[in-house]
Amino acid sequence: MSQNPDRKDPAQSPTALAFFGAVTASVSHELNNVISIVDQTAGLLSDLLAGPDPASTLTAERLERIATSISTQTERGVTIIKRLNTFAHTTDEDRIDFELNETVSNLAELVRRLADRRRVTLTVESAPLAITLSGSPFTFQELLFACFQALLEHAEAGNTLHFSVLGSDTVPVVAVACDRPQSAEAMDLGKVERLADLVGGRFTVISDDTHTAIELHFS
Repeated sequence: MSQNPDRKDPAQSPTALAFFGAVTASVSHELNNVISIVDQTAGLLSDLLAGPDPASTLTAERLERIATSISTQTERGVTIIKRLNTFAHTTDEDRIDFELNETVSNLAELVRRLADRRRVTLTVESAPLAITLSGSPFTFQELLFACFQALLEHAEAGNTLHFSVLGSDTVPVVAVACDRPQSAEAMDLGKVERLADLVGGRFTVISDDTHTAIELHFS
């Protein structure tokens, strides 16, 4: 994945742009929810101030609840924007050393809403120690998202999708699993195969009577 002036940048491919669009669309909805709650809270405060006796309705306790609500949503919005900013900057370099725990966790939080819409729980498990991978963090995340989509497509309400960072610095492994059995033949893994090859990794599908996992191996 070294830079080559004659090579088409993977981040500019149609599938990569679709991936970027899916993530930013999901985040924009989350930010819209934050703004809507703040707007509703501010509207409530305005109504109370415009009432016949603001002194009787705007008690210290009520004001504290309103201030806490606005503060909570502000902090939520800042966190969402930081995650999106981190994601956006993964397109800056074609090849860098990046930390897997942070990268996987950040992407999982950005796409959580997509799982929530299907009433699927999303969980993340980081490795106990930092694991560094060399390559394109953007293309790696596109690969991870392709695994997520392949499993989410067949997941049902009440299922859980789980991101895990395993292995070590010498043999990094990332797994995306669902507590629903699925056959590899039933899933659309063409994009996973193409992206795994692009990032210099390989994938295996492990399925039994209780779950299905796509494991990504890097060396």
